[in-house]
Amino acid sequence: MPFTFAYPVFNIKKNKKGKTLLSQQSGKYTKSGGVYFNKSIYFWWWQFYKLSKTASNPIFKNNVKPSKKIDEDFGSIERKTFKNWWFEKIKNKTRGEYLFGYDQLKKVKIINKIEEDDKVLNLSIPLTLPKRSITRQIKSIISKFHKAKRGVAKKADRIKALYTPTNNKIRAYEKLFLLAEMLEKYPNHTYKQIWFKCLEEDKNFSAVDDKSINVDSINGNVSRMIRRLKKVLINVKKGVF
Repeated sequence: MPFTFAYPVFNIKKNKKGKTLLSQQSGKYTKSGGVYFNKSIYFWWWQFYKLSKTASNPIFKNNVKPSKKIDEDFGSIERKTFKNWWFEKIKNKTRGEYLFGYDQLKKVKIINKIEEDDKVLNLSIPLTLPKRSITRQIKSIISKFHKAKRGVAKKADRIKALYTPTNNKIRAYEKLFLLAEMLEKYPNHTYKQIWFKCLEEDKNFSAVDDKSINVDSINGNVSRMIRRLKKVLINVKKGVF
């Protein structure tokens, strides 16, 4: 089943030449094989949804509660690994497929009646015409309705699943989640202390790691990230990421 963004792969296999079979374009649209699971946007949706359920730091608390449908769709998430949760069965699909995949016709076929589907183009082809003329006309028609281009599709052109990520900013979510982890682990630390705890875990958390950095600058950066984090935690409860 296809996905809007690269789906998670849990075992990296190699071909006979020793090359990985994965597409290593983190978070990009799937062309083949997906990406390693922690570089998939769906993993980070799961991470933040789980955090919205389990966070103990008062800074994360909000009055938003997931709807009954979102609770049912995402299921019990607190005590499961991402892999176990992704492959759970729901309505004859894995949970990952059910939430983030979309059904797609995989070949051109002859039909006996008109199909009412905005993803299907119905054509009437007069078989009395020469093949060359038919081919030319079909190509002309398809070019008007099929706007797909190489590279990452624009937001408006993305194929929608039951739940579709709004972006694929993997690195930004990695940093945001690391900040959340440090805030959970060290609830009484100052913003400056939290900042440098993040740098201890990830030296690329910030381009500046000099401990003489201006405290006001650090406080401002952390405050902005916390505001973003709060928004993310509210949105995941609404089924938006």
